[in-house]
Amino acid sequence: MKPFTVTLLRHGDTPLSGRLIGQRSDPPPTAAAQVQLAATLAQLHARQPITRLAASPLLRCRAPAEAFACAHGLALTLDADLAEIDFGDWDAADPLTLPADWSVRCQDPSSGPPGGERIVDFRGRCARAWARHCAGLGEQDGEHLLLLSHGGVISALLAEAMAMPWPLARRVAVARGGWLRLSCYPPEPAWLLALEGADA
Repeated sequence: MKPFTVTLLRHGDTPLSGRLIGQRSDPPPTAAAQVQLAATLAQLHARQPITRLAASPLLRCRAPAEAFACAHGLALTLDADLAEIDFGDWDAADPLTLPADWSVRCQDPSSGPPGGERIVDFRGRCARAWARHCAGLGEQDGEHLLLLSHGGVISALLAEAMAMPWPLARRVAVARGGWLRLSCYPPEPAWLLALEGADA
């Protein structure tokens, strides 16, 4: 087994940025976000060539991932388990209009948004995605997996990769268009090597 790199990249801005955008709303990335993500992906690829690429099938992730894969001749896996949490009745809502305890409900494993996905189920599918996309890595030098996904998914993947409590993982803020890089050497928890954001 050899160590391998995983980059978790968050999608950029959409016309609904600032609202709770889950699975039910599927806005495209803005033109500026598409350009910014293309530049970020190119920089990450130049720093360490991406050898495996997967993304959420939602348009804000799929569009930049497909463009990058096409430009660089990479295979792309679209994985529904990498889609954002289903916010149910709260989808596309302004957080200021939600109950005061909405964020607490998104930390309770047995709870979740009304009419949406329970946190325990959301984390379970993210854990399955992590295991599936990391499977077989570590056999060669320099392997680099990039997962292009959403803020909530990145928190769940970080908790899984680093054996980190869920409330603590949620406090690692990855801005839209930002990314974090992990060094993985299973079965040990991953090491966080870098965290960069595209916006404040």
